Amino acid sequence: IKEPLGRAHSDPETMADTLKKHIKQQLNNHKKVAADQLIDARIAKYRSMGKFLEIEVSETHES
Repeated sequence: IKEPLGRAHSDPETMADTLKKHIKQQLNNHKKVAADQLIDARIAKYRSMGKFLEIEVSETHES
């Protein structure tokens, strides 16, 4: 979310309006998506956090 010139604390009213518009837009976007899809996307998001791949490391010996 873009902050007003001079940062949010310098113009809290403008920042509040900007934040309100952004939240409304995001809520409207979410209304267009089925609840099951939102839940599945959220589950996938959190399951992918901290995911790692285990690989075998072979030791090589130099002569």
